[in-house]
Amino acid sequence: MFDVGLMLVVRVGRFTPQLRYRTEPHAPCSLPVGTPPRPPGFAAAVTAADAGSETPPTAFRARDLSRRYGQKWALAHLDLDAPSGEVLLIAGPNGSGKTTFLRLLAGLLRPTVGELEVFGKSLASDPFGWRRNVSLLSHASYLYEPLTALETVRLWARLLGRPTSDAELRARLAEVGLESESDTVVAGFSAGMQKRLTFARVRLEDSALVLLDEPFAALDAAGQDLVADWIAADRKAGKTVVIASHNLERASRIADRAVLLARGQMTWQGAARQLPGVLSGVAGVGGVVNIAGLAGGV
Repeated sequence: MFDVGLMLVVRVGRFTPQLRYRTEPHAPCSLPVGTPPRPPGFAAAVTAADAGSETPPTAFRARDLSRRYGQKWALAHLDLDAPSGEVLLIAGPNGSGKTTFLRLLAGLLRPTVGELEVFGKSLASDPFGWRRNVSLLSHASYLYEPLTALETVRLWARLLGRPTSDAELRARLAEVGLESESDTVVAGFSAGMQKRLTFARVRLEDSALVLLDEPFAALDAAGQDLVADWIAADRKAGKTVVIASHNLERASRIADRAVLLARGQMTWQGAARQLPGVLSGVAGVGGVVNIAGLAGGV
């Protein structure tokens, strides 16, 4: 396989990897000594693609996916598929591996061990094709504060190779509720306004796999409703949306399926509407779930 060295550069609102390759022997299938063991009952977790043969095309496929920072395993033994057109919720306490998983899907990190494919391709085989299919809304906005909102979306459009008239770009800003702020510099934006502007970039990219890290954070109720509407529209369009969120009351109503992470490992998955009951310690929801000691990270 290829060992991928990532050199991150800012590309208007997100990191874009520039990749250098050197050949390296294939990574072993088993994790090194010291890796956390699989949690009890792990083998009983069935991915959507494994549940039956009549499923939509797979958006991503992870097998034994693991990522380590130094001696700390942020993610371990993750086996997970998502079909096209699914909204998947990744839940768990701080440090449970949610953001690490999204960054692996986005191609900003590579696995320490394990396999990950997006639309049938590995990062090493087609890095730029991978990135063209993925949009990431991360914790940081990576906005250029001296620019106005209109200048920001104009620059994004040019970098994406999509020359667009100012009238169309103003319509994009109207979509995120910033039509009256198009000539305001980003430095004067509140956190919620910056979040809306960052969503304009995600909407402009129009990717098949959309990764949203805490999409409801910093937004008022109207902004959260907009996000919910966009996610519903993406599902209808056949896109796959992966949400990492602590706002489980809202996110579990939007998502089709949920995965619960604790200390970097998957401890439960099932219908998203069942997640609140699972977190309340209710037995019989997708099986008896032991949620003791969820707090904390790897």
